[in-house]
Order: sequence, then structure tokens, then C-alpha cells
Amino acid sequence: MITLTELKSLSEKEASLNWSDFDKYTFEDIGSGVYIRKYQVEGERKLLVSGKSLEQPPEKISIVDSSGKELELTP
Repeated sequence: MITLTELKSLSEKEASLNWSDFDKYTFEDIGSGVYIRKYQVEGERKLLVSGKSLEQPPEKISIVDSSGKELELTP
């Protein structure tokens, strides 16, 4: 599980985030045709990281709260 402190640290990297930044966390692969990894975050939140290739930086990173509201972290 990603703690809120770790999530804040990750979000500060902004556009420089890469797939390897998430290597130490357990994820569920929910993609079909694209890579979509779902990570559990403290406080019943989920972090979704997605993209077409693991060789390129993720295209979209967002947080989903317990009510289903999504906040995109990528520009």
C-alpha cells in the first residue's frame, strides 16, 4: 500500500514520473490493450497509472477516492 506521504513525494516528481518509480509497490493489472496498473493508497484511495508502453513514461496518473471521484495528476 502506498502511504499518503509516499504519494505526496511521488506527485512532486510531476512529469518526470516513470514506471520504475512504482516498482516497489504491489499493483493489479487492469488494462486490456494498454497498461493500466491499480495501486492501493492509504485511506481507501486507488492510484491508477496508465500508458501504451512501459518503455515510455506513463500517459495518465490519477487518484480515485472511495466515492469514485477521480483526480488526474498528469498535465
